Amino acid sequence: MAGTDPAVGVTFTSVETPSKKVFVPAEDVTINEPKRLIFVLPATVTDGLWRVSISTQYGSGSSRVVKNLRTYELDEPIAVGTAAEEGGSGSGGGQGGGGGIIDPDPLG
Repeated sequence: MAGTDPAVGVTFTSVETPSKKVFVPAEDVTINEPKRLIFVLPATVTDGLWRVSISTQYGSGSSRVVKNLRTYELDEPIAVGTAAEEGGSGSGGGQGGGGGIIDPDPLG
């Protein structure tokens, strides 16, 4: 993600209530790589299925920032909380799978 537009960031949209949106601005993304974004999931992203979109002004080429905002959405919604436990859809759209399920105690 790159750019100066205030809409650059990650947006979560509730599948159940599409008017419920949660925005993570680019400055809150701690790792910002072409195939990987890492940030703290806001507490306002509650249990359920969420559509995830990434907005950027990054263009093709070597670190080129373009004027127009571009938005990309994952093909499938991700499952958060009990929706994940219930087997909600959500491959996370990324490589490596994981089914969109996050281990609540990854260190065991």
